[in-house]
Amino acid sequence: MSGFVAQALCPFAAFGNLHLMSIDIVSVILVVAMCSLFLCIALALAVDRQAPEPGCYWWIAGFAALAAGFCLNGLHALLPPMLSLIIGTTLLVTGLGLLLIGTQHFLPARTRYEPWVVAAVLLTAGSSLALLYVWPSVNARIVVSNTIMAGLILALANMLVRHAPENLAAPAKLKAAAAILIAILLAGRIGAAILSPPMESPLGPSMVNVLVFFGSALVQLAFGLGCYFMLMMRRTAALEELSATDPLTGSLNRRGLEIVTSRAEHDYRRNWTAFSVIALDLDHFKNVNDTYGHATGDVVLQHLAQECRRNLRGDSVVARLGGEEFCVLLPGSKMADAMTVAERIRTSFAETRVTVDDVAIECTVSLGVAQCHDAALYRAKFAGRNRVEAAPLI
Repeated sequence: MSGFVAQALCPFAAFGNLHLMSIDIVSVILVVAMCSLFLCIALALAVDRQAPEPGCYWWIAGFAALAAGFCLNGLHALLPPMLSLIIGTTLLVTGLGLLLIGTQHFLPARTRYEPWVVAAVLLTAGSSLALLYVWPSVNARIVVSNTIMAGLILALANMLVRHAPENLAAPAKLKAAAAILIAILLAGRIGAAILSPPMESPLGPSMVNVLVFFGSALVQLAFGLGCYFMLMMRRTAALEELSATDPLTGSLNRRGLEIVTSRAEHDYRRNWTAFSVIALDLDHFKNVNDTYGHATGDVVLQHLAQECRRNLRGDSVVARLGGEEFCVLLPGSKMADAMTVAERIRTSFAETRVTVDDVAIECTVSLGVAQCHDAALYRAKFAGRNRVEAAPLI
């Protein structure tokens, strides 16, 4: 019976051996090197030269180092060991470290990985030299270098999962999944090197090597696409923010306020979460423009926006509706809390002076507090200005 089973499985085993022997590991490695080079060029073309996103050039340098490292590894039969094995492997670790640092700057993450990357590169170079010339061992070189690479890759996956903002979650998860996959493949290669008899070459045509290098090509493509989409999504978000921002005061414009208000209204209808609105209007602003000029009036508007932001907490936002009219949205705030904030804004603005060309200008602001409309603003105006009025809850 056992002989019958062995005969039945023999064609499959022969096919597997034939398939493995037909794969040229050097060609696979060089394909991986070309993938790295392609990603390096693609990211270089995608970067905004006028305002490059943080971390982009680290990514480009990382893929360039990976391309050089894989190329040197793949040409090991034509190059001296010092160049192909030691410098090539060190470049691979350097490339992974640069990708890690680039992601750290792009997100950004509070943990600083530069010292760890420098230590990883030095340890790779030193151990490769020692295990090639002092205590020659191909297996040990594989274990040490692949353990260092797996550590950098897992640190990258951890950073992507922990620090990626919500709007970049999708490409961050793609990159993290790719990192975890290659870390698993490297762990398999480490285990094979520990359990195998002494090897003659680290790049022999074994199934583990084939899986690792094929996986490296796919993982690099996934990681490169993740980097590209993170760039594009952040750039799109920046453009949307620019279109919703008043360029003079840095506050939201009417469009931006409508977006934020719609979210607050949605939360109110779904969870009955209270929110309040403060409407502001500079008192006698026309006199400021007529007396001191529109440039000075712009300074006064900027000062009011700054005072509003300085007195706000949490997710409250300031918007400029037009001219000297502003609005403050206070999600989660009840009327009494909004009245306190409004009074704080009124007092701080009235007590400060806007100084332009050594001329101190006194300005006041009228404020109305409501939940759905700004009727209280006009009551404040009619009641003598420089005051806070509350609208009834509706």
